[in-house]
Amino acid sequence: MFKFSFNIDDEDDTVVVAPSADKSVSAASSSTPRAPPQPSKRISLTDLLATLPENFSYSPLAHPLGGAPLLRRDLYDARFQLAQGEAASEAYVDADTDLIPGTYEGGLKSWEGGVDLVEVIARGVGSGRSGKGKAAAGSEEADVGRWVRGARVLEVGCGTGLPSAYLLRSLLASPEASTTRTTLHLQDYNLPVLSLVTLPNLVLAALPSLPASARAAAETAADEDEEDDDDDEAPRRPFDPTRAGTLDVTPALVEAFTALLEERGIDLVFTYGDWSGMAVDLAGEAKYNLVLTAETIYAEESVGPLIDVLRGSVAPGAAKAKPVALEDSLEALSVGDWSKEPLVVSDPVILVAAKVLYFGVGGGLDSFVARVEELGGWTTRVHDWVRGVGRAVVRIGW
Repeated sequence: MFKFSFNIDDEDDTVVVAPSADKSVSAASSSTPRAPPQPSKRISLTDLLATLPENFSYSPLAHPLGGAPLLRRDLYDARFQLAQGEAASEAYVDADTDLIPGTYEGGLKSWEGGVDLVEVIARGVGSGRSGKGKAAAGSEEADVGRWVRGARVLEVGCGTGLPSAYLLRSLLASPEASTTRTTLHLQDYNLPVLSLVTLPNLVLAALPSLPASARAAAETAADEDEEDDDDDEAPRRPFDPTRAGTLDVTPALVEAFTALLEERGIDLVFTYGDWSGMAVDLAGEAKYNLVLTAETIYAEESVGPLIDVLRGSVAPGAAKAKPVALEDSLEALSVGDWSKEPLVVSDPVILVAAKVLYFGVGGGLDSFVARVEELGGWTTRVHDWVRGVGRAVVRIGW
């Protein structure tokens, strides 16, 4: 097993990876025969909502620009539910690893790349890109909501779905009507990931926009010094987006959530399974305006199917982006044309967040970029983080 570090996890910053048994065959090679496509399946929002527990705990994750924090379900709480359910016999419940290639692809944890995508979108689109604080954050999210409204968005390998949750919160924070529905399509390898963390995080993203009666289902724990030793239970506070808490999944909450989505013209679509099957399915579907993926290129053998999905998700022949000089993007955001007009009237945007190199696992940004260019695509660097393990967000297209 190999370990590499991430600094935003709920419990610790060490990720344990179980390498696949056979690294001799790489799907990223154009000369390697492809296996038959594996299944990709869809589950409805109604069916996924039915899998939610009676309640779950959540915690705030700092917004990269200092705005309202992103709320996410606690990892320990999701794992406890998984261990208690029918899927408790699955290998990744008790395994001493966070990634089992071909079985479990790490979707329960929050990875840095998801937050990196939030930062890139917030800085690139929001009018508060150079400022921080509540005023800037409110303006930023309204701008992002207007930018994405009416578009079709796909997050590939979504896991906790933080970028999509941020887009949903921004859509709901921007109340202007739209004649075209907005689609947020979230995909992960594992169905339990969608029910345990993806959907709960979307519900949490909608909480600030729900009626007060529905928000009452969310309570935050009181400070320790406010607890009464004579009471069996600690006092509770009303919902506060800056504090950890517990959300009761009541029928009223679920009804308010689905009603709000319908009122704002937002469709949530969920699929799970292998990228090879998803690529086949995409051939017959409407194309997407924005495609996001984070921390999905760590294994060379899965890069080929991932590129098939990314390539098939957008209309071909978009105008080639102008390359951004690396020295202009290090430690700063290079805002391109992708952020200057609404998605529904712009060229499609594909943003990939990744480590420069996944030590010991085999994948990395340079090899991914090379593979895209081998297939006639183009890449441009959007943003680089050079401290610690190098990370970047790149835009790609064909």
